[in-house]
Amino acid sequence: MFSNRSEYLTRILTELKVGSMLTKRKRNGEKYSRRFFLDEHESFISYHQSEKVFAQSHRYYIHEIDEIRAGFHTRTFDRLVRREFVEPTD
Repeated sequence: MFSNRSEYLTRILTELKVGSMLTKRKRNGEKYSRRFFLDEHESFISYHQSEKVFAQSHRYYIHEIDEIRAGFHTRTFDRLVRREFVEPTD
């Protein structure tokens, strides 16, 4: 696979700089997607919320991020499953 950890991290950082799609769920179960990017200096991630001409991008500085949850392990997703807005396999 990868000969060392450095190559693996380099590949991951490159993918993040290109952008990664994230599908989020609102409280009512509605889906929306955003493409997140790692900036070239690796100091923040950002996304563009809308297609509006004057829309500002949102920035989340790396040093301010406390936790990242992958998959379906969030309170919001659990609440949507309980209310039957989504299936556990969505």
